[in-house]
Amino acid sequence: MKKKKSMGVFCILFTLVCLFISGRVNNDLGLFSDMYSTAGIIPEYIREGTTLSFLLLAVTLVISLICFCLYTYKNVPGAVAWVQLAIVLLICVYSLFVSIMWICCMDGYQPGRRQMASYNRAINDYLAGGMTQDGAEVHYPLPPVFMYLPQKTVETIQMNGIKDYPPGGTADFEAFLEDLKSIAWTDQIESGEIQRGKDYLVVTFGYEDGEKANLFFFQSEKDGENWYLQIGDGRIFGGAGFITDYVSTGEAVSATEPQEIFVLPMEPEELKRSAELIGRLKEMGVSFSTVDMRALFIREMQIQMKLWEKEQDAVEAAARELTWRMDRYHYAVQNGYAPTEEEIDGRIEEIIAWLREASNFVEIETTLKECGTTCEQYLQDCRELYRISLAIEKLHTAAYDEFRLGNDRIGERVCEDFSEYWTYYLLDVVYPSMESYNENTLEPLLDEAETFYISLNGR
Repeated sequence: MKKKKSMGVFCILFTLVCLFISGRVNNDLGLFSDMYSTAGIIPEYIREGTTLSFLLLAVTLVISLICFCLYTYKNVPGAVAWVQLAIVLLICVYSLFVSIMWICCMDGYQPGRRQMASYNRAINDYLAGGMTQDGAEVHYPLPPVFMYLPQKTVETIQMNGIKDYPPGGTADFEAFLEDLKSIAWTDQIESGEIQRGKDYLVVTFGYEDGEKANLFFFQSEKDGENWYLQIGDGRIFGGAGFITDYVSTGEAVSATEPQEIFVLPMEPEELKRSAELIGRLKEMGVSFSTVDMRALFIREMQIQMKLWEKEQDAVEAAARELTWRMDRYHYAVQNGYAPTEEEIDGRIEEIIAWLREASNFVEIETTLKECGTTCEQYLQDCRELYRISLAIEKLHTAAYDEFRLGNDRIGERVCEDFSEYWTYYLLDVVYPSMESYNENTLEPLLDEAETFYISLNGR
């Protein structure tokens, strides 16, 4: 009897000790309270194990108390006590194992990865100073941005179109994660006075399981000096000026302009040839158009004839260049990137303003006057060229936005930079989708344009 009671008391006490340890672990993991007290990333098998062990210990404690009562007041076979002891030891050892694994995991994290540690310390300092914000000696700590991001190890950082910047594992990488802890949530942001505009920098966190999270750094139009951070769910934080330490070098800024944007010829002789060609075509009732390739083909021939010795090679090159350009244009239009008339007007106005600041503007203006036109009229005659280039530009920018938001795949191919992404986006997505347009519409138009070019040159 005494031996069974002693075994029963041991089972109860040992279970209570393990239950206390398991309860603290579960509390620190945020499963029952204080959800954000964890200072690192805990593997799922530990999270699941601590929960299971706590429940098993609770059941074991109840059973141990019942068994102790039976040992005291009933004649229970000794084998029952030994079975109970074996079960209790098994459950308690399992509980201690997962608890120790939790402690090891927490102690094993590098300082730069202990994302929530500073917030935990701030919470503890606050609680030590008082239980209410008004009565506390320490100001209540505002929630850090990491609270709203995946609680996983950050493996890579991408800034705009620059992958692995800063490189993983470097001092700058750890410094960036550390700097991110400095941002705060202000009343101004909470009231909606700060809004993200169209100009922003995207930082993409890549996690070990392939998941990604986007952080948007921006300066508001209302407050043009201070930097803010917005996360995917719309929350905005202040104090994000540290981002300038990483973008001021220029390494995280990539040009998004595609190469085929039409630019006004700046050399007087070339400008004269272009203006005379436009005037001659207008007399014939031919103008730049997205549904008539004649003017576009002749303009392209002016360019290609300077690059090829044989005219036939230039003709083939012109047809090839126009095919690629019109494929991009029509794909852009089909996918909602057609420019508005207001956008075209705005682009022309920008170019006019830019030209007036050019050192040779007087010479350009004189050349165009000799050709019977003006700068404004010349640009309006080229209006459809701007329509094409703006549509392609908008498509290019949309693809760039996809890439800087973390989408670096074209099919099964992982692209290392945006140049590669854009190349395979065209080869694998845009051009294949335009095969029907090329065969049924564009090729007959190019054949017509080539015939027109030959007749124009008296052959």
